[in-house]
Amino acid sequence: MRRASLVVGFLLLAACDKGKPAPGAPGGPAGVISFVEGGQLRELDLATSKVTAVRPGRDPMRSPATREDVFILEEKKLCGKEPDDRCVMVAGTDGKAVVAVRSCKGCELPSLSPDGTLFAYAGYCREKLCGNSSHASFLRDRKGRIVHVFPSLGSPTWSADGRLLLAGDSLQGRVGIFLAPDHLKEARLDANLADPKELAISPDGKTIAFKQSGADNQIYTVGFDGQNPKKITELGEHTASWPAFSPDGKWLVIQDKERSWQDGTLALVPAAGGAVTPLLDDKKQPIKAGGRMQWR
Repeated sequence: MRRASLVVGFLLLAACDKGKPAPGAPGGPAGVISFVEGGQLRELDLATSKVTAVRPGRDPMRSPATREDVFILEEKKLCGKEPDDRCVMVAGTDGKAVVAVRSCKGCELPSLSPDGTLFAYAGYCREKLCGNSSHASFLRDRKGRIVHVFPSLGSPTWSADGRLLLAGDSLQGRVGIFLAPDHLKEARLDANLADPKELAISPDGKTIAFKQSGADNQIYTVGFDGQNPKKITELGEHTASWPAFSPDGKWLVIQDKERSWQDGTLALVPAAGGAVTPLLDDKKQPIKAGGRMQWR
């Protein structure tokens, strides 16, 4: 039954009627999707459906301003001796990767600010700057110095104009989407979202996509003013995770997960809501992925 649904989904995606042309076709979803599968950073070219392995790592993000790639590496010889030690890595346009932050405990979801001066990432509070919180989001400058810490907040995500969004950690008593426009003080943006996680911001900065993990584990959107939440996916017993907007803001790529703790398969859904359609590679096979993605 599952295989049949994938085939049907592919046929739907290939259909060019009603303004929904196939990926890579004129007017259809285009570009490259960066994702992780099996501990490898990979890229899907929507024009050819070809998947290419890039390098070991996770949580890929490319800076639109500097064209640098930022990602997490788990390598004991380089990143530290403890099991949770990781590195925030940055690779320039020459592809050479260097350590930006070493031995960050459990760090994840790194990114560069739009002006390229600050790193943001989430992780454990080894730095003892978090009060009673065990997790936080951190800001560091290019020399590695801590600029600010946001206790009990995760999923740091930059808007194109340099504002920082963060998601509350419900296990530490904070719930909701928080905005830190000056990078120093945060305020809750939404009114009563259950437990939003895995934030993504539309290219025009007007819409936030997220997984509503405290409710039904589906993808929702909400305005940047925190108003008008809207359910985007309906996958039944499956979990929808890690939304990422297309460059034109018309589509979301998500992970359709049979079980929330496992990797999922890539799928597309219109950013306004609609049918969820599996993405297939050039061999017509589902594409497995786990963790944050970027569509560029």
